Amino acid sequence: ILHTWDKAIAFQEQIIAGKRALKNGLMQQLLTGEKRFQGFKEKWNKIELKKIGTIIRGASPRPKGDPKYYGGNVPRLMVKDVTRDGKYVTPKIDFLTEAGAKKSRPCKAGTLTIVCSGDVGIPSFLAVDACIHDGFLAIIDIKTNLIHSDFLYYQLKRLRTRMERSATHGGVFTNLTTTILKDFIIEIPTINEQSKIVTTLSKADREIDKQILKLKKLKKQKQGLMQQLLTGKKRIKI
Repeated sequence: ILHTWDKAIAFQEQIIAGKRALKNGLMQQLLTGEKRFQGFKEKWNKIELKKIGTIIRGASPRPKGDPKYYGGNVPRLMVKDVTRDGKYVTPKIDFLTEAGAKKSRPCKAGTLTIVCSGDVGIPSFLAVDACIHDGFLAIIDIKTNLIHSDFLYYQLKRLRTRMERSATHGGVFTNLTTTILKDFIIEIPTINEQSKIVTTLSKADREIDKQILKLKKLKKQKQGLMQQLLTGKKRIKI
């Protein structure tokens, strides 16, 4: 019985890997103009990030761990939150007090953030109001007449390796500065074509999320079966 669930889990993991590979292929084709939707022929434009929004860096209260600043109710974004949640992040690991938030960088829900130290270049959106520390950059006041925020997210995700190469490398950590990000260049089509691309990639994301949820259910079922079968709570008729 447990082996059957193991096979189902392995099969589901293969499905997810396949759908992720398909999405990565779509991103490469759609976000470079290699593949165009019917009716779109306009030339893509190259633009610096500083021309499409304001780039800010997070901040951290000092000294670290001071109960005057840390341990309150204000969420503080951490890299582990981003790697756990993906595109839309709800910080659950660290919290600041109101006094700590004033010495940090509060951001509204929907803000596009980018990891700038360590695991450089991972973009995500805040799902709730939260503070960002100095290991994050954020792009605010995005000019929506020029760029769709989701299109920007997907472009940054695709260009993560390029951001890593552009960052400064010294000591233990790689660091992506506000100056480097401001001068970072991306290519964008018309806003209508961007919307079409975002719709397609978002659909792929939802399908992957659906398959991940199914995988989690299978793993939870297996854990429940192990608890019952390996303790004798549930017996099998041979």
